[in-house]
Amino acid sequence: MLLTKIELINVLHKNKIPEYCYSIDNEKNESLCLLQENGKWIIFYSERGERSDPEYYDSEEVACTKFFKEVIDMINHL
Repeated sequence: MLLTKIELINVLHKNKIPEYCYSIDNEKNESLCLLQENGKWIIFYSERGERSDPEYYDSEEVACTKFFKEVIDMINHL
């Protein structure tokens, strides 16, 4: 199942994923971020203003689905 950004936001809220651990459309320290820049979707962990291990995607649905999986994985390892 592939998610759009709107669907991703709804699924995160529905699953009560704490908003402090992720950010969509904004770069926020100490969180997993999803941004769209220059026609690409980017997933990265922001730490002290640095982007760690950025992953780039052409597809919104692929990026949003991957982001959801990474957030869930991150929550399960806390």
